[in-house]
Parts: sequence; C-alpha cells; structure tokens
Amino acid sequence: MLVHSLRVYLVQKIKKNFWLFFLNFYNYNKLIMINILVRAAIKKIAFKLATDKNLRNKVKTGISNAKELNSQGELIKSLGKAAGRIKRKLK
Repeated sequence: MLVHSLRVYLVQKIKKNFWLFFLNFYNYNKLIMINILVRAAIKKIAFKLATDKNLRNKVKTGISNAKELNSQGELIKSLGKAAGRIKRKLK
C-alpha cells in the first residue's frame, strides 16, 4: 500500500512539474515571438521615417501638437476623443 501511494505521489509530482515546465517554455516562446514582431515593426517604422519625407513632416507636426496640448493640459482629453473616433469607425 505504501509503495503504491508513493508511486502515485511521484507520478503526480512528475506530471505537475512537466506541465509547469511546458507552460514556462510556451510563455518564453511567446515572449520571443512578441519580441521578434516588435523588432520587425520598429525596423519598418524606422525605414519608413528614413525614406519618406512626407511622413517625417507629419510626425514632426504631430509631436509638436502633442507637446503643445500637453503644456495646456489637454493631451489626455484629445487622446480620448481620438480613441472614441477610432472606436466608432470600427463598429
């Protein structure tokens, strides 16, 4: 009886540890994939900014507008309005 219960205990322990290892490995791979996707997106944006003068001008005006709104304390309000407009378009 003692041998059987010990065997059952060990089997349960091994299964639990295996699944913990598997889940940690799975989460680690997901993080690596997200990291690769983020890096690729940053590279594409950097390349676009380096080659597209029109986009650079738009980004510069957007940053200056954001700084101006932030100094007036209106940045959060305008971001909320923009998010609402995007949400309406998606519905």
